[in-house]
Amino acid sequence: MIDWDEGAGESWVRLIVDNAVVAYVSIVLPLVILERDATRFSEPDSKVKKIVVEAMASRELSSAKEVLVATFGDSPRLDTFNAEQFSADELWYATV
Repeated sequence: MIDWDEGAGESWVRLIVDNAVVAYVSIVLPLVILERDATRFSEPDSKVKKIVVEAMASRELSSAKEVLVATFGDSPRLDTFNAEQFSADELWYATV
């Protein structure tokens, strides 16, 4: 299932399989975040950056806060965001 509320201005599309998010696809950036098990669905275009995580809720990602703000905008949700260690789910919530 594809979940995206274009009318609400969401910047991520969620791919849901068996009631679980297995991929986040950015509509703003050439970026997709996939769970390792979801890589079987398709290979993104070579122009799209693919980040593979073990699980969407696992805190496997990190970034400089300045990079997140420059990339996704200055969202109030990023003010309390731990950029040193975060999950794909947390990134989605902070930048959706």
